[in-house]
Amino acid sequence: RAADGRLVQICTGARTQEGALSVLMEREQFEEKVRLGFISTAEASTKDWQTAPLAGQVDDYFAHLRARGVTPRHIKDRKKQLDYIFSGCGFVFPGDLERLPFERWLNARKTEGMSAARRNIYHSAVAAFAQWLVEEHRVLLNHFAGMPKANEKADKRRVRRALSAEEIPLLLKAAQERPLTQSVYAHGEKPLELPESEKQRLLWIGRKRALLYKTMLSTGLRLNEIRSISIGRAYLAGGKPYLELQAKDEKARRGAELPLPADLAAELASFLVDRLKKAQSEAKAMRHPVPVRLDPAAPLLRVPQNLSRILDKDLGFARIAKADDKNRTVDVHSLRHSFASHLNASGVAPRVAQALMRHSDIRLTMNTYQDLTTLDTRGALDRLPPMPLGGSQNAEAQAAQAGQNAPTALSPIWSPHNGKNVHFPAFAGSIVVKECSMPVEQEDNEKPQQTNVFSTISMLGHSKIEWRPQGDSNPCRRRERAVS
Repeated sequence: RAADGRLVQICTGARTQEGALSVLMEREQFEEKVRLGFISTAEASTKDWQTAPLAGQVDDYFAHLRARGVTPRHIKDRKKQLDYIFSGCGFVFPGDLERLPFERWLNARKTEGMSAARRNIYHSAVAAFAQWLVEEHRVLLNHFAGMPKANEKADKRRVRRALSAEEIPLLLKAAQERPLTQSVYAHGEKPLELPESEKQRLLWIGRKRALLYKTMLSTGLRLNEIRSISIGRAYLAGGKPYLELQAKDEKARRGAELPLPADLAAELASFLVDRLKKAQSEAKAMRHPVPVRLDPAAPLLRVPQNLSRILDKDLGFARIAKADDKNRTVDVHSLRHSFASHLNASGVAPRVAQALMRHSDIRLTMNTYQDLTTLDTRGALDRLPPMPLGGSQNAEAQAAQAGQNAPTALSPIWSPHNGKNVHFPAFAGSIVVKECSMPVEQEDNEKPQQTNVFSTISMLGHSKIEWRPQGDSNPCRRRERAVS
């Protein structure tokens, strides 16, 4: 009987009666300790799982992830990560999941040159699995929950950069021309004579590739997201063309409607028309049924598996450096960085840029995906007001002009010792004037009293002057008058 009085039937796994009795006696002793309070109920619930190998429990964990809607690719990657950790740390049973051996394993990987970001991925994988074991009452504690992660900012291995406004047209042109050009000049400077059908095929490849780059640069779609866009999800007619990204295909699992620029929508529509004509011509040549329309479930743009290598070749053909002088590189995901950076450089409101990037945190949009080299910082400085040094006639003329253009008649006049009036423009608030030191007028029968001052001019409908001590270094030492 169990500690709560229930009658429980268990398989002892013994081949002899003596072995079965031994297992039964051990189990009765355990239940008696639970009944007397020497072992907690939580500890008792995990007992049967302590001898179950982790390999079988990992399968249960992946079944749980599939039920949650996690993508097969993520599950495949997570399985590789856990297998690598278990084999390296010697984890076989749930009781083996300890923090110290895992930390030693991470330190060994760090010595071998593994990046902080990669080590954090393994940390997240084992911590998530251990947390699932706790929630399923298979272990008592998650020993990896409070373990600090590595500092990724101090160990960045790859820093992406955005393509500049001058580089984008070069890349699109290179993507269009490279397939044909490299085939024609494949054997040196002497061009090859290619059949017209082969030329058209190579031009079609270049057109598809350039359109793929332009779509990613104009929408910020991730690589796997653009793979999921089908022809039926492209709404190119009407005044507001857009692409529909389903929730199951988006990284955040929210789904989105991505607006398209008018020129890109027209180019995509023209591409689909030519694609249908091409499919019809091929069907006629092979005497197959001629399609009257494209399959709505077919991909809008077919993305090659080796797109990263293709992009590198296109960058080289366009003479665009893969890495700049700061060792920032261009890869496929840099197209998304370019989209965000040029949105901000074009003056788009940060909240709008966040919505187009489909980020939940605006800091990710403005910090991680913002390339400062695309911003017109020099132009921003040129828009600052002129700041001439004092004492010149030009400065006095500008100051007088500023007083004439003041929005109200509440501009105070300060009369310095040179007898000239300087007008300060009025505004709703307070103006703090430079620290001054001056004598205060007294009656004839009283001794003059020296007072050092700060002058604060309040603009809330009246003028108020307050004085506070200051040293003699200030040039305002003669008898002055403040006119309100």
